[in-house]
Amino acid sequence: MVSPATTDFPITFHLFGDVAAGYQDAPRSLGFALGQLDFFAQAKLTDSFRALVEVVAEFGSDGTTVIDLERVQLTYQFGDWLSVTLGRTHAPFGYYNTTFHHGAWLETQIGRPRPVAFEDAGGILPVHQTGIEAFGRINWSELSLGYHLGVGNGRGVINDDVLAFGDRDLFKSLHALLYLKADRPGLRLGGDVYYDRAPAADSAVYPLRDRVIEEWIIGAHLVWQYADFELLGEYYHVRHTPVGDAAPSVTHAYMAIASYQWRMLRPYVVLEGVHFDTNVPDVFFAPEGETLESQLSGRVGLKVWFADMLCLKAEYAHSFLAPRSNTVRLQVAFGL
Repeated sequence: MVSPATTDFPITFHLFGDVAAGYQDAPRSLGFALGQLDFFAQAKLTDSFRALVEVVAEFGSDGTTVIDLERVQLTYQFGDWLSVTLGRTHAPFGYYNTTFHHGAWLETQIGRPRPVAFEDAGGILPVHQTGIEAFGRINWSELSLGYHLGVGNGRGVINDDVLAFGDRDLFKSLHALLYLKADRPGLRLGGDVYYDRAPAADSAVYPLRDRVIEEWIIGAHLVWQYADFELLGEYYHVRHTPVGDAAPSVTHAYMAIASYQWRMLRPYVVLEGVHFDTNVPDVFFAPEGETLESQLSGRVGLKVWFADMLCLKAEYAHSFLAPRSNTVRLQVAFGL
């Protein structure tokens, strides 16, 4: 007789949620909104194997609820120098995407910065990836050299076509990240490179996407954490070239976040921008000929901790490029 399965390993469950209110002057709007509801579980299956599952419920403006399987990953750890993960992960772009996942409670500001926005929110990076990834770090006293190497399904035919259950071509995306971290003065410097070939689309559906698109993404990041102060900066160069004799289209994206923790208060300032090519239209980001609007905005805000898993954020944001706008938002975020 087969014995019933037992769970001798500890399982950690978390639930993250948030509620927000906001006012914007152009176009004028005022209202309340539910954020994501994030279900997170992880377990150490053996001394070397661990598993992680993350499922998010998102609420649309039309009243619909969408359930997204965000991360499912199984990791085997050989040591600090090498771990191997198989499944759907957050791709190793810079520092932010592998440190701040779903759940508003985790983030300093309200909402992800524009350069690292999720695909279904108009993001420019393939922040989710399904495949295999090797990563680790080599330590020397107060210095460490870290790396990530990944192979995945890569892009679909459009930006929001995230391939979690198969691929649309034989080519696989390649991704490498390397960083150097010094414990004193709390500095991390790194860079990454990503290469993929997005398959051609059905010309009857997307007439501008009738060719394979070669994609190069080159990124750089800097993180400085000193006492209660943190400074984070990231830059991305995204180059899309339809295979053939077409000219490439280049998008530049950058962000900087500075914050300081004082008791229960964390004031912060954010600068973020995405600049699309004005000379060569990007048919991957705009497969139907949509107008891509570059963005440059700044934010100032305050995060207030009421308990370990409960916080309030108040934020003012200004958009510097047309159509210019001013936004004031409040958000209550929690974790269980």
